[in-house]
Amino acid sequence: MVYYFELVLLSCGLAMDALAAAMVMGVNWRERFTARQIALAAFLFGFFQAAMPLIGWFGSRGLGEWVHDFGPYIACALLWLIAIKMLLDSHCQNKLPSFSLRELFILALATSIDALLVGVSFACLKYRSITTEVLFIGIITMIITAFGCVAGKISGKMFCRYFERIGALVLIGIGIKFLFAE
Repeated sequence: MVYYFELVLLSCGLAMDALAAAMVMGVNWRERFTARQIALAAFLFGFFQAAMPLIGWFGSRGLGEWVHDFGPYIACALLWLIAIKMLLDSHCQNKLPSFSLRELFILALATSIDALLVGVSFACLKYRSITTEVLFIGIITMIITAFGCVAGKISGKMFCRYFERIGALVLIGIGIKFLFAE
């Protein structure tokens, strides 16, 4: 029972970057962010958060050190590119940015880099299978992402342009966290 509690906490911890990004998406895309797009966002974030530990677990022998060394820089760069685009879009007050599958994909990938390292740590701990762990991580991330999208969409209607700028700064902050977290 304690193991499952720890697994839920790990899953929630991994999903916090996804929550922040989902809230930013909800604010940024507001009225144009449909239920179908929210479901797609939740699926993609959950999928990447679940797939990355598997990749880390399987590839820990050859890529573990490379991911540890360069993964944070790649995630940081991806998040900063999205943040810069958001800052530029926030100056266009009359026009809402449209939903971008490319941005969604990049955000889902960038926020899941830390999950790759979790997979490496599972391999170091000699886990023979990580099926349960991957399912927990993916499902909890999906739920948290959907919640974040809806919360961002609701609050974005109230505060609009200011939240877009704050959201961009949050993504920059997550990128900085990747650079300095060891």
